[in-house]
Amino acid sequence: MVKLKTTMTSKNQNVGPYPHINVEEYFNALVREYGGAVVLEETLPYPRTFPNADYVFHSEKIVAELKCLQVDNVDSDNNQVKIKAAVDYFYDAGKITSKNIDENTWPKLPKELTDRIYEITTKAIQARIRKARHQIAETKQKLGLQSYAGYLIIVNEGIFSLPPAAFIMAIVRVLDTHREIDHFIFFSANVFTKIRNVPMPLMFWLGFDMQRGPKFNNAFNVNLHESWKRLITRKTGIPNHSIQVNDDEGFWKAKNVNP
Repeated sequence: MVKLKTTMTSKNQNVGPYPHINVEEYFNALVREYGGAVVLEETLPYPRTFPNADYVFHSEKIVAELKCLQVDNVDSDNNQVKIKAAVDYFYDAGKITSKNIDENTWPKLPKELTDRIYEITTKAIQARIRKARHQIAETKQKLGLQSYAGYLIIVNEGIFSLPPAAFIMAIVRVLDTHREIDHFIFFSANVFTKIRNVPMPLMFWLGFDMQRGPKFNNAFNVNLHESWKRLITRKTGIPNHSIQVNDDEGFWKAKNVNP
């Protein structure tokens, strides 16, 4: 189970074209300005003796790793061949009556098949999360921060073909088996999402609690989000404002769109 924080960020639709957001560069700048936080790349000695996480927020007792997903290979030829093989297998075995897969047929598919499709299309995402788990675990152990919460900060900044709901489910599926990450923040940059009944595309920011370890610090989530919005406005000149989206079903059916 996860708790969904539905704070969304939208860009004024009258502004454009949209400057590219360099997430890693800007997030490092955010952390430098954030009280009680350090960018470990700038403080740990070289050469590295362990695969370290990106940040430590000492005032909140958090070790965090930033992962930015940029390459969209979800619909690659290789993935499509594997998906077709899986669908053919289930069809030939009489477990499905149609090979057509869309948002209408997806809820009716056997869990074994949807699990297989998730595994195929999110393999790169899962690999990045597993690396983050290792980096957080090693950092906590090497720096004596075992009491700190493990945070994954994962950003979609280039994957348009995977809807937000599928992206989040891929994260949760991996984190369910990796105990070092207690919470994660998922947000988008350079990728916009269209949600029903919302007049403009959104770049969103969502905080999730895996409901283990230290309690989710929503104040940290909110403060970090506000700091991020201010920094993006300052760096890019694009005005930002927040809206509250209460349509959970609409979010889970949302689609990514080009800016």
